[in-house]
Amino acid sequence: LRSLTVFRETIKPRAVNILFSQFVQQFIGLQSTNLRGSTISRIYRPAFRKFQSVCGDKLLASYTLRDVETFKSGRLKSCAPTTVNIEFRALRAAFNRAVKWQCLRDNPFLNSSPVKIPERLPVHFTREDFRLFVSKVREPFLKELFLFAALTGLRQGEILNLGWKNVDIERRLIIVANSDSFLTKSGKCRMVPMNNHVFELLCGKALTRGFSERVFHRKGRPLTQSYVEHKFKYYLREARL
Repeated sequence: LRSLTVFRETIKPRAVNILFSQFVQQFIGLQSTNLRGSTISRIYRPAFRKFQSVCGDKLLASYTLRDVETFKSGRLKSCAPTTVNIEFRALRAAFNRAVKWQCLRDNPFLNSSPVKIPERLPVHFTREDFRLFVSKVREPFLKELFLFAALTGLRQGEILNLGWKNVDIERRLIIVANSDSFLTKSGKCRMVPMNNHVFELLCGKALTRGFSERVFHRKGRPLTQSYVEHKFKYYLREARL
């Protein structure tokens, strides 16, 4: 039995000597076709930077469970547990990819768990809250965007990347689909029916759509997630919600 164990260890593929920073470059380059650009820039890149700042830029195979736990405890001192778990899951997935690419033999994150977070009821608007919130929004195009979001349940990225080619007014359908610059969260397209309010909103926008290919824009320029999030939080504070 011992001989068999030794033999199995011997035939295991050896990890490639590669620094964490080098692996990060490879990961971002190779995964750019599988992951949304926003996912890489908003989740993976920050997680990689924070991990390297806490644990150092070492050979990928030299990281241990202790490094993982040091990372978690260090990050908990400066950010919320939810943020730590987002970074933890991104790093665990990246290290899993390193194992598949034979840059690493074992993933140290598999022996650790996300930070425990007390379960809370989801935060939501009441009808009165939402009316108050919308009443504070001064930009007409943002007011329409927020109404559309509440009435359809579409994700932020889906709304900001929605083009008129994916709006079927006649059949009252919104087609959420992948494009060259956008990938849905599931990677699959789906049909979202319009209720009367959404139908009227889109019909009104279609009459004044101008030259923009996108349904929601700012004087023809695409809206960014950071801009919409900033405005959303600003008007939440204005409404004292």
